[in-house]
Amino acid sequence: GRMEVQYQPGVELPSGRCVGAEALACWQRENGESVSPDVFIPIAEEVGLVQEVTRSVLRTVVEDIKPMLAEFPGLSINVNLAPDDLKNAAFGEELAQILAEARLAAGAIKLEITERALFQHDTPRALIRHFRKLGHQVAVDDFGTGYSSLSYLQSFELDVLKIDKVFVDAIGTEAATSQVIVHVIEMAKSLGLDTVAEGVETTAQKDWLVDHGVAYGQGYLFSVALPVGSFVDYVRANRRQSA
Repeated sequence: GRMEVQYQPGVELPSGRCVGAEALACWQRENGESVSPDVFIPIAEEVGLVQEVTRSVLRTVVEDIKPMLAEFPGLSINVNLAPDDLKNAAFGEELAQILAEARLAAGAIKLEITERALFQHDTPRALIRHFRKLGHQVAVDDFGTGYSSLSYLQSFELDVLKIDKVFVDAIGTEAATSQVIVHVIEMAKSLGLDTVAEGVETTAQKDWLVDHGVAYGQGYLFSVALPVGSFVDYVRANRRQSA
């Protein structure tokens, strides 16, 4: 009962207009100590509780987004799925039930799947197809840090490719990874996928991404992750500025 959700805003890079956010699970202990998801998610996976974490985040997001949509039609929230979520063939039905109970359209929730989740079981392919049939967009997260290739991604029905922060950090440097992002962007274009750059921290990075056709981004240049009330305030101010 101490799990909270914060929202990392996502924007259209050319305009700066906020189009949604990524939901991030947060755990604050009774003594006030904050535990990073990098710590508690692997433990939840190890002890078999990560699906409960996903359900908790989903239910919180569904409750939070309903009043947002009344004020900001078209806003969407990205929810991360763990590999274990994709091993459960019934998860798609559970998700549909949560949305039906809230009378919320599937398009309001986008689903993020890591590369490693795609490789661990045959179930993800069928579930991804099911998610998209329900009306969810599906993104592959942390792209470039795992095993995916162009030919492999072609075998999945995906909508969005998220470019990992490690490649964004290399923009404008002499790092070996500085040219990889160009190939990732071209790969996404060849597959007809939208692109989202993670970890955008400088105007120079944003300008480079826009020049190379990346439509969306998130990172500290725009905002840190925010509690729900602060996120709503952020969207209000952002929409006034970009109007």
